[in-house]
Amino acid sequence: NNNNNNNSMNNTENNSKQNKNYFEGKRVIELGAGTGLVSIVAALLGASTVAITDRDIQGRDQGLLDLIRQNCCINLPPDMLLSLNPNSTRTNVNSSLNQLVSNLDEFDDRTGSVSVVPLSWGDSLPDQLSVQAPFDIVLGSDLIYETVVFDKLIQCLIQVSSVDTEIYIAYKNRFKHSTRTFRRLVAQRFDVTVLTPPFSIPKTCTHDNSKEDFSDMYILKLKLRPESTV
Repeated sequence: NNNNNNNSMNNTENNSKQNKNYFEGKRVIELGAGTGLVSIVAALLGASTVAITDRDIQGRDQGLLDLIRQNCCINLPPDMLLSLNPNSTRTNVNSSLNQLVSNLDEFDDRTGSVSVVPLSWGDSLPDQLSVQAPFDIVLGSDLIYETVVFDKLIQCLIQVSSVDTEIYIAYKNRFKHSTRTFRRLVAQRFDVTVLTPPFSIPKTCTHDNSKEDFSDMYILKLKLRPESTV
């Protein structure tokens, strides 16, 4: 029994080291980033470049993009917070957040190895993304609930990927019909694997006096088929 326990602990430690090094040197893009948390973690784990994207439809969601920029300023170290403009730097990350936010327009959406880029699925990739594509890793979470955008999301996945790209989409199976629809559509262009996360997910989590059920969480791993490349 002791040997089994030791083997289990060694396997867990090895998996932990592999997961920690997974992003090192990789080019990463996150779709529908929201707060940008996933991308920030990828950057901190050594990704060479991280493109954080979310929609900006006629400027209506600009506040969301600014929130992502603020989160990058707060959570990323100074060497990742250098603008491409050599005359402007964000070295004083601990300065007043209000001052940081007021100066956001001076930057060209680049923060060292991290970029914040507006992206609407189904449109042509902006130049800042097209020069980086295809990416090594594509990340997304909580994207597959509105069936009307599935075709555009799949088109975007193809645009940012190659046959070597690894795509991970995490989701909670809130709307089973939508989930089935997405999996059927995406399987026409991608090989699909349902992954079991390498960590324990609590069945429930209590926060703000409410309880959320995490028992129905999934991760899809997608690989673009050669015949689907554009």
